[in-house]
Parts: sequence; structure tokens; C-alpha cells
Amino acid sequence: MTDEEGEAILDTFNKIGFDYNFNVQERKLNEDLIDTNNKYIWDKNKLDKKHYFSSESDMESYIIVSLKYAQSNVYENLNNLLKKYQNNDLQFSKIYNQFIFGNAYPSDVVVLNENNINVFELKKDKLTNNNIPQIEKEIKKHLYYSLFSDRINSNKIKRFNFYLIFLKDKDNERFKWSIFERFNRLCNKINTLRENNFAFVEYSVKDDNLILEEI
Repeated sequence: MTDEEGEAILDTFNKIGFDYNFNVQERKLNEDLIDTNNKYIWDKNKLDKKHYFSSESDMESYIIVSLKYAQSNVYENLNNLLKKYQNNDLQFSKIYNQFIFGNAYPSDVVVLNENNINVFELKKDKLTNNNIPQIEKEIKKHLYYSLFSDRINSNKIKRFNFYLIFLKDKDNERFKWSIFERFNRLCNKINTLRENNFAFVEYSVKDDNLILEEI
């Protein structure tokens, strides 16, 4: 959610009260709480053995948790991807997951700052012919709905960067041009409104780290 939406919810809690039945709920939860950190997600997905995520939601969670730590390998990788474009440093940006620009279709991870809209679409598997139509649908929705989104005053932002993240595989190369061609076709009608960029990013697991590499 945006800062304004968060403040509205906080204001509601302030007016109603925070402590309704709090002690009862806390006692119920204490015995069942699990520390959901990167180690938990790593072990849950058996990444040491499988080297790929079991679900895109786990992949998303792993990235979001990693971005809380500026010294993490994922933070550094993601920041290097962003810095390809001017005034796009991660430290001066806000990070969202499942962000909705205008319709009811959320983006996996969004990084926003004064100059850039960065959308990260996550795929746990490699690229195939079968997932290209879905990727095109995702590009179209985020590309167009982010143009005049009231949630972020996007009409003032002059650059949109779409990052497609997928499992590293030698077969990925043969699908890149088809996806990039569809992206360009979708951009043709709006290129005069802002700069639009596309990046292919492979993920892999190595030495207890998630590696993100643009190809």
C-alpha cells in the first residue's frame, strides 16, 4: 500500500483502538509462531537440492525479505539492475509487493522513486512457448495501468522499467526475441508519453545465495 493508504488505516486503528482482545490473541499465537526468514523459505523450498523455487510466492517472499538488508546479495544484485537507469538507486526508492496500479491485477514486486517505475515479474520456471502469452498479458496490464495511476501520480514519472525474472536455463535465449517484440509492440502507442525499458533477468542458486543476472 502507499503511504497515504497506510496513514488512513492507521487513523482508523487510532480511532477504534489497538488493544481489543490483544492479550487473548497473543497467548493463542505465541506457541504457533514461526520466524519466517530467508532460511525458513530456503529450507521450505529445498533450494540446496532443487535449485529452483517451488512457487512464485515463495520467490517473492525471499526477495522481499532480502531487500530488508542492504548488505544482502539480493539487495546488491537488484540495485545493480536498477542503476542501469539514471536516478534509480534502491536506497532512494520504496519497495512494494503485490502492488496494484489501477485494476485488480497486482505486480509481484514494484520499486518506485521520483524518476522510475520498476516492475519485477517473477517466474519460478524457465521460459517456454506456453508462458509467453501470460507474460504478454502481464506486461500489457502493468505498462498501461501504470501510465495514469492515481496511487502513485505516475503521470509525473518519465521512465517505466519492466524486469522479467525467470529460472536460468540454456533454452531461455530462443524465447527472448518473441517476448521483446511483443513488449515493443505494446509500447508503440505510448512511447511519446515516457521512456519504456525491458530487461531479461535469470535467477540461480549458488553457495547459499540467490543470484540475479541480466542477460
